[in-house]
Order: sequence, then C-alpha cells, then structure tokens
Amino acid sequence: MRNFKTFLILCASFCIMTPATAFAATGTVIAQNNTQDEDLNIEAMIDGASYILSPANEYRATFTSNTNSPQVIARVIDDPYEIYACTWDDTIDLSSKNILTVTVDYSDGMEGEEEDDGSDTVDPNSVDWDSINYGIPDTPAEEIDLSNGASDAGTLIINCTPVYAFKTITLTLQDEQYKDYNITLHLDPYFFKARVKLPTGKYRETGTPQIEFQDNATANGERYSWNRTGKTAFGGFITVPSGGEVSVTDYEIVENHGNQTSGASSKKLLQRTQQLEEKALIEKQDKEFYQKTYQDLTTETTATQEPEQGFSIAGLLKAIAHYLPAAGGLVIAVITVIVIVIIVNKLVALYRKNNRRH
Repeated sequence: MRNFKTFLILCASFCIMTPATAFAATGTVIAQNNTQDEDLNIEAMIDGASYILSPANEYRATFTSNTNSPQVIARVIDDPYEIYACTWDDTIDLSSKNILTVTVDYSDGMEGEEEDDGSDTVDPNSVDWDSINYGIPDTPAEEIDLSNGASDAGTLIINCTPVYAFKTITLTLQDEQYKDYNITLHLDPYFFKARVKLPTGKYRETGTPQIEFQDNATANGERYSWNRTGKTAFGGFITVPSGGEVSVTDYEIVENHGNQTSGASSKKLLQRTQQLEEKALIEKQDKEFYQKTYQDLTTETTATQEPEQGFSIAGLLKAIAHYLPAAGGLVIAVITVIVIVIIVNKLVALYRKNNRRH
C-alpha cells in the first residue's frame, strides 16, 4: 500500500511539473547605445536563446527564462575589428527587476583617440578611380629592349591608363613573321609607361592582357581586354621606324560584360579582398560567440546539478519552485502538493474501504 501511495504521488508530481515551463519568468532586454553609430545590430543570448536588438525594434525585445537568474552574453553583430564592447549587469534577478540592459560603448582601443583632421589623408569617396590623371606622378618611362641586338631598330613609346589593383600588365605585339613580342608594363614605379626598343618593322596588336594582380586585390573571374581611347581601335598595326620613335599613349584595360565593357575597377578588386577578410573574421567571431554561450550554459548546468535522491515531499517542493520563478511560485508549489496529498489519501481510503467489503 505504501508503494502504491508513493507511485500515485510521483505520477501526480510529474503531471504538475511537465507544464511548469509555461510559468517561466519574462523580462525585457534593451540596448543602450552610447556610440555615435545609429545602425548597430546587437545580439543578446539569454539562456541560449537569441534576441536581436536593432533600430527596427527600437533596441528592445521581450524574453522568457526558466530561472530568475538567466545566463547572458551579448555582442554587436558584424563587428570584425571589435570596435564595440557590450556590458551588462553581472548579477541578474528577474524577481526584483525584469529589465535587462545591454550597454554598447566603443572598445578600449577606440576610446580616447584624437580625431584625424584629414589634412594628410584623401577621402576614398572623393577619389576618381578611373581617372588617368589621378595620383600619377611625373615619373620616367621604363626602358625595355626587345631588339635582340638588331642594328636596324626604333622605339615604341607606350602609355596605359593605370589600374591600381594590377601589379603588371603584358601587351603582345606580333611582327610580320608572326613572332610575338611580349611587353610587360609595371605599375610601380613606372605607372604603365615604357619606351620599348624593337626591330624596325610593322607590328600588329593582338591577344588579351596578361595581368598580375596586387597582393591585396582579389579577382572573381572577371574578363579583361585591351582598348584604345582614341579614334583607333585595338588590333591594328603599328609601324616602328628605323632610328625613330612612334607613340601609342591611349591604351586602357576594360572589363567585359557580355557585349558591353567598362573600365577596370581597382576599387571593386581591392574592396573584395577587404570584404573577404571581414567575412572570415565575422565567421570566426560567430563561432567563438556561440561556442562561449554553449560552454557557459553547460558549465552553469553542471555546477547546479546535485546528486540524485529518492522521492521526497521536500524534493518535490524544490523542483516545482525552481520551475515557477514568479513571486508566488513557492506558495503555489506548497498548495499544489497539499492538494496532491489530500487526493492520494482519499484514493487510498476508498481503496481500503472497497477491500473490506470483499
């Protein structure tokens, strides 16, 4: 009979504890942005659940927790260089205060820095990346000798619009015997200017540019071709006079888009590298952030675990009170157990009465 009574109490307590999470504590998490940046997205992890705080929700969200002291961690999303730092209360008690504040400030490395007046810098947005005249110093042309010692030779003067994402570019000319002459132009320090000594004769412009990219530029399958900005189309003939000079100074490299072309964009190639680096940093930060959240939750759960014990009324009271963190949780737990005990005693009395009749 005693075992039957214990069994009924266990069943009743299980039924009571199963829906107990419906009485979880609720609160509001808000972000206090102390920076000058108004478009930040903050992620607050509360007991492993993610809440995004942004201008769209006025940096405010409602959360639920199974305890009055939830585990909290927060960060600014997409902050690869850790410009911002998030802080929050070390001790959280939702039974006395149901508002959790995450404060966003500039990180220690950003504080106290004097603002640059910009007198020695150039605004990237003001740079005409496609201009041939921007930032090109008056440097001498590179001297290249491809005459192979020929006594009858002349000089071809070449100038190509600089593309700052390119380290070198190679132009191919073909003579009347179909021999190729590869002329490699360097950005540094000649800015794609050269004086090329060639055997006297007629040469045809041919092929596509061979390009060596700068270390901080990232290509993504772009296709490039030669173009001439003057009245002459690329692919014509150039005659190098004996002992004289001829100039072709309107070369440029364009990017192909089907049937259309546009000037090769250094900005796109250089920004892509920066974007890839930032993406890798963000992915690393995401991984570390979620790993830390999981580890903190695991550590907290392990630290609060107690050795398993046999069933007891005191244990039942403690379990119910844990899952009912509201102010009246403990009172409700006591009343619930009293009702359970009364019902069990009535069932036991009825069972004994029926057995006496038989």
